[in-house]
Amino acid sequence: MKDVALAHIRALEIEEAANHRFILSTEQNTQYVELARSLEQALASNGYDYSIRTLSLPRWMVRFGAVFSSELENILFLIDEPARTYNNQKSRQILGIGYERDLKSIMLAAAESLI
Repeated sequence: MKDVALAHIRALEIEEAANHRFILSTEQNTQYVELARSLEQALASNGYDYSIRTLSLPRWMVRFGAVFSSELENILFLIDEPARTYNNQKSRQILGIGYERDLKSIMLAAAESLI
């Protein structure tokens, strides 16, 4: 969130940012289960005792379960979701955003703000 806030401020201050849209994301793709594992580790290392579901089911099992469960049916689209990559060069060049914070610290800060 700090990078998003910084980008908004810089977009107001930098004249060449006018009338542009910016992607504010790292260029790497991270799976949801990887995010959950990182968050669980970060919380545990900072003294929090939260259990986060990190079980990864085989695709065939999720598809089969979706026939009987509306909850699984609602997340079925995530199974075949292609890996996404983002080009954030414009936000780096025009706004000067560096994206130097690592994923664990970002996830921990977001989780702590909700606890």
